Amino acid sequence: MKTALGIIATVMAFVSYIPYIRNMLSGKTKPHAFSWLVWGTLTAIAFVGQVSKGAGPGAWVTGFTACVSFFIFVTALRTGEKDIAK
Repeated sequence: MKTALGIIATVMAFVSYIPYIRNMLSGKTKPHAFSWLVWGTLTAIAFVGQVSKGAGPGAWVTGFTACVSFFIFVTALRTGEKDIAK
């Protein structure tokens, strides 16, 4: 049951990112690179914490979210916003 729920949660996360990534790649959305770097780093830290405490399939969606956040960060370095405001 845990494996099935982990898969369902990860698939739901995948589907939820499709419109954002599609708009980002088409130029309709301009993500801020450094915001996504922060979100990816925090999510990756949470994922490592979950795995170290034996979260199992429940951590898959967190790991996937960290990977997507880093993908958006790298893409945003080329096509997104990079300005840092005071």
